[in-house]
Parts: sequence; structure tokens; C-alpha cells
Amino acid sequence: MYMMLVDTSRCISCRACQVACKMWHALPPEENDEPRTDLTSTTFTLVKETEGEVKRKLKKGTLPPVSVEENKMMRLFFKDQCRHCVAARCRLACRDALGKGNEAIVRERTGAIVIDKTKCVPATCVIKPWGTKYPCVERCPYHLPRLDPVSNVMRKCDFCYDRIGEIKDGSPRTTACADACPTGAIFFGTVNKVTAEAKARLIKVRKRYPDARLGGYVNSTRVRWILVGAHALYGLPTNIGGK
Repeated sequence: MYMMLVDTSRCISCRACQVACKMWHALPPEENDEPRTDLTSTTFTLVKETEGEVKRKLKKGTLPPVSVEENKMMRLFFKDQCRHCVAARCRLACRDALGKGNEAIVRERTGAIVIDKTKCVPATCVIKPWGTKYPCVERCPYHLPRLDPVSNVMRKCDFCYDRIGEIKDGSPRTTACADACPTGAIFFGTVNKVTAEAKARLIKVRKRYPDARLGGYVNSTRVRWILVGAHALYGLPTNIGGK
């Protein structure tokens, strides 16, 4: 099983991850120059920008330098995408609508939550007797996936499941976004490796940002974030994850 860690302290909002994602999945470019503000059926990952006051630790003076804390207004970047939940509600909703064994949303061997386009029929996907349309979207806490009006199927990030395990230059391949990230903000690997990396990075990040924490539900999502401050600074609900 695999996981992803997004270190927001390293993100520079270059959006190389977005471009790489579109290229790998053969998704069309944005139709206009307006900045995208939310995920769509053709935008599987998106770097969202906010601004907030962040506590940071600096060293000032000499012989020896003195460590001080100050609050500073900063631009904050958050890579949004499907969380690939361990107990994915979209998958359960799809099973309830189509029947066990017929569901279009499945868990792939890598842990990725993937949509089988040959089975996805949103127009007739209704949970009886309540008549809930698009139950996968209704039950997802993040309101994913999204309906593609062209193909008439639901689409979202698939964790590049068809890349994982292939060999590139003698090393296992990761997701397209992780490969493209120039600062190493995106770390992808097995659950044990990502968990260990998250703990190690958090210790380092807290030396500069004392309020840094991990975002993403512990043991529930396969995507986690290192945040430099409170969840609210990123526009996230306060119950998104642990310390």
C-alpha cells in the first residue's frame, strides 16, 4: 500500500504537479487564463493559495545569535486532491447503488481508489428508496469525484496507479506530480516510508514554524500534509487531522 505526503513548507506554487497530472492523464488544458479555484473533472489536483499570519522562529544577532519568534503574513499553498480514504465513502456509496460486485469505484492493489469508466453510469446511479443522485459525491466529505460532461462518467485523481511499480532509471516510479515537483514537496512511497518521512520532516519544519502540524485524518487517508500553521489558515476544517 502507498501514501503521499505534501510538505506545504516546501511548496512554491509552481504548479508543475498540475501540468504533469494533466499530461499523464491526457487531460485538456484550462479553457481560459482565469485561475482555477476548485477541482474539476479535468483538474485532478490543484494548488490553492491563501494568506495568513504564521508564527515562525528566527535567529537574530551574533555571538551567539538569539532565537526569537514572530508572526508574519505569508502566502500559503495547499495541494488539493482526492484523499484516497482507507474506508472510502464514495466506494461504499457506489456499492450501495450498483450492488456488491458491480460497483464502479474500487480499491486498486496500491491502495488507490479508482473509478472503472466501463461501469460508471451517473445518469442511472441512484440509491433507493431515498433517490439520492450521484451518491459517491454526496457521501464524500470533500465532494469528489466530479462529473465529466463529455464522457458522462465520474473522474478524479487515481494516484497514478498505472505508473506505480514500473521501473524508471532503475528506480520504482512514483506519481506524475511527485516526479515533477522541483522542491521535493511531494513525497510518495509505501505507508511505512511516508509515515517515517512525515515524522522526520515535521521535526525539522517545527524548528522554523513552531505551530506546524500534520493534516489529513490519521490512519484514514492516504494523503497527508505538513502544514506550517493551523488548518484554518489554509481554509481547511479544523477536524481534518491530528497534531
